[in-house]
Order: sequence, then C-alpha cells, then structure tokens
Amino acid sequence: MFHYLRLHPGTAEKELPGKVNWHNFGSPFIDYVWQTAQQTGVTAFIAQGEVRRNSELYRRLRICTDSYAAFRVANTEARAYTVDDADLSHLTPIQIEEQIRLTRILLNRLYRYGSDLRNLSIANPDFVPAPSVEEIGNIVHESAQERRDQEENMKRLHSLDDLPESFPSDEKR
Repeated sequence: MFHYLRLHPGTAEKELPGKVNWHNFGSPFIDYVWQTAQQTGVTAFIAQGEVRRNSELYRRLRICTDSYAAFRVANTEARAYTVDDADLSHLTPIQIEEQIRLTRILLNRLYRYGSDLRNLSIANPDFVPAPSVEEIGNIVHESAQERRDQEENMKRLHSLDDLPESFPSDEKR
C-alpha cells in the first residue's frame, strides 16, 4: 500500500487497491517448568538423552519467543502513525517513505519469526503447522527450492535422534 501511495500520491483511502491490517495474534512460549527442573536438580534423574532433547527444544522455544517479541516491537513501531490518523492517504511523502522503511523491518522480523517456527517444527514434528516454505520465502523473495534445500541440510546436521547418549569426551570426565 505504501509503495502504491508513493507512486500515486493523494489517492483517497477508499480508492486504494487494498487495506493495511496491523493486527496479529501470538503468545510467547513458557519454559518455567523446564527452568525449575534444571535449577532444582530434577534433570539428574532424567536420562541424559532426554535432557539434551528437552534442552534443545526449550532453546528453540526461547528463540521463537525472542523473534516474536522483536516482530511485535516492529509491528508497534510500524503502526504508530495510526495514533494520529489511521487514514493512509493523509500521510506525507516523507511519512510514506518512513512507513516503507518500517514495513521492511517488520517483514524481515516476520521472516525471522516464521523461519524460527519452521525450524522448531522441523526439529520437533509435534509443533505443526509451521509457516510453509512458500509463505516464508514470499516475504523475502527466496525460492522455495532454496529454502527446502536448506531445511534438508538442517535436518541432517541437527537431528537430535542421531546423537549418542554420551560422547567419548563425556566418558573421560
């Protein structure tokens, strides 16, 4: 919409080819139970392979929570103009340029969040559905095949099920 306004300044809002919707819904992942288990020593009574898998899961959940928080901040900043006047057609050329900049940041943060959710889903199939390869790639004009190739490499490199229960260096300690 902002690019359209840049090319067609003064277009009335009702004549714009679409509408900007800044609303989104999400919530952070909570890891209090896992933190408590680690801090109280409960993990000593759990098989170490399971501890490693859970630690990796909660690490990925933290990454998703952090990237969602960054996305929310970018969303709040991008929609700040609506406090004064939500009608896009009232924006000045300088404000339109600023909105293009803020929207670009917002979309990059959304890409990061979607990618983090997708990575979580790949490593933990119980966390589906994640954004599709096409949905994520469309944000930054990345080819779906390129993304699929990266995901296949990630699956091979980071498969937690292939990790041994202990490593030789652990046994020497």
